[in-house]
Amino acid sequence: DCHQLLYIKSGQIRLRIKEETYEAGPGTLALISRLEPHSIEILSEDYRRYTVTVSPEIQNYAAIMGETLISALVNRPRAFLHTVHLADTERAESLLQLMVKESDSSEILNGKMRLFLLAQLLVHFCREYPETFPEKPENLQRIQQVRLYLEENFASKCDLESLAAEFHLSQSYLSHQFREVTGSSVI
Repeated sequence: DCHQLLYIKSGQIRLRIKEETYEAGPGTLALISRLEPHSIEILSEDYRRYTVTVSPEIQNYAAIMGETLISALVNRPRAFLHTVHLADTERAESLLQLMVKESDSSEILNGKMRLFLLAQLLVHFCREYPETFPEKPENLQRIQQVRLYLEENFASKCDLESLAAEFHLSQSYLSHQFREVTGSSVI
């Protein structure tokens, strides 16, 4: 029940996320939401990767990381790219190596350091691929609030009309913006 970042260090794989298939090799970063079914087919023996698992509670750190960075893990707008090739692979690998080092440490602050390293990696991704983020970031916070509300109240009966009333939005606006930001319908 975690989001995943998968960075290919060496070798080749075929990655299937939802209904899409991607060929991935060295320097590829894949972002997989916790709600996206996925599978990996290893195509070469020298396959090595870094895997970063990110708890859904990452949204509690929006004040530190910012909604835009967190949106890379949870939202799937129309232009979203599940896999990207990072131009600065040296920087990405350096950040990932530091994350591993922090994971091995028993120091009390290592969790915060991993969070900051993750933020740096996502900033790196965001700068290279800004088109994968919502076009209107001002709408992002409100839609994030709606999505969190739905996640927290998933067992309750909820319809578009009551959700729109709860957040003081028109039904059509909520429906359109939710799909634009998350890549899925409110339903």
